[in-house]
Amino acid sequence: MVPFFERPVGVALIEGLKPSEMEGFWHEVFQIIQQARPSLPVEIRAKGLPDSIINDGLQQGVRLRVSTKYWMEQMGLPFHPTHVNRQNQRDRRHGYADLLNYPQRYKVQWQLWNGGTARFLLWADPDYVRRFVASARLFDGDSFDVNEMLATKMLGEPHDAEPRDILNPRYKYYDYEFERYWYFYQLWGRLGYNPETPAETWERAFERRFGAAAGKHVMTSLHLASRVLPRIVAASYPYSFFPTTRGWAEMMRMGDLPRYANEHTTDTEQFMNARDRARSILNGTDTAMRTPEETARWFAQVGEQGS
Repeated sequence: MVPFFERPVGVALIEGLKPSEMEGFWHEVFQIIQQARPSLPVEIRAKGLPDSIINDGLQQGVRLRVSTKYWMEQMGLPFHPTHVNRQNQRDRRHGYADLLNYPQRYKVQWQLWNGGTARFLLWADPDYVRRFVASARLFDGDSFDVNEMLATKMLGEPHDAEPRDILNPRYKYYDYEFERYWYFYQLWGRLGYNPETPAETWERAFERRFGAAAGKHVMTSLHLASRVLPRIVAASYPYSFFPTTRGWAEMMRMGDLPRYANEHTTDTEQFMNARDRARSILNGTDTAMRTPEETARWFAQVGEQGS
C-alpha cells in the first residue's frame, strides 16, 4: 500500500490532560505546527478523541490523520470486527467507531496491535496478510501499522534487566533474535506492497532454508499454526485482557469456567459466548452466530491438519 504520510508526528490526545484542557491545548499545538512547519503530517489517536479537536486541526490546515486500533490491542481476525465488545460500542477506543464520516476529510491509519498476542512464537500466514491489507482499504485507506516481532518482549521489565533468550543456547540457529522472524517480515513487506505477490516467492525461500523435501511441509505447518492465536482472540478472549500489557494469548489461560463463560467474545456479532450458548440450548433457540461447539471443532480440525 502507498503510505499517505512519511514519518508523521504521533499524538496521544488524552495522556496527562483533563477533558476540559484538551481543546485549548491542542489548538495551540496545531497553531505552532502550522507556524513552524505547515507541511508536517500529524497523526492523532482516535481513543477519547472529540470531533472538536479534529475539526480544529483541519480548519487550521493541519495535515491530519486519525489512527485507531484494528482489533483491541490484540491480533484478531483479518477483517474489521462485525461488532466490537459491549464496553466500547458507544465510544471511541478502537475499531472504526464513528470515524467513517462522509464527505471524507481525513485519512484513517489502521493499527494492528499484534504485540499483545504474538510475541515469541513464529507467526506467518499469507492468507491473513492478504485479507488484512484488503480490509485496510476501508474509508479509502492507504496505510496500516503492524507491531514488529519482539516489540513487547521485555514489556514491563526493569530497564536494566538482562534480555531473556527466546531459545536455549544449544538450539539457537541465528545471530540476532529478529532473524528468527524472517518470514513474518517477508509476508508483511511483500504482500503489504503487493497483495498479488505469488506464493512461489516464499516457497523458494523455504526450499532454500529447509531443503526441497522438507521446505513445503515446514511452511504449511507454520501457516496452520498461525491461524490459532487470532481465532482465540476473536472467539474466546475476555475483555479484561484488552490491553497489550495484560493480554497474551500465547502464554495465558482465559480464566476459570465461571468467569470465562460469562465473558463476551471480542466480535459480539460473529461468536457466541458459553453462557449465551447454554441459554439457547435450554430454550431450544437457534442462532446464526458461531457457537462454542463450532469453534471447538475448528480448533480440532486445525490440529488434525497439522498432525
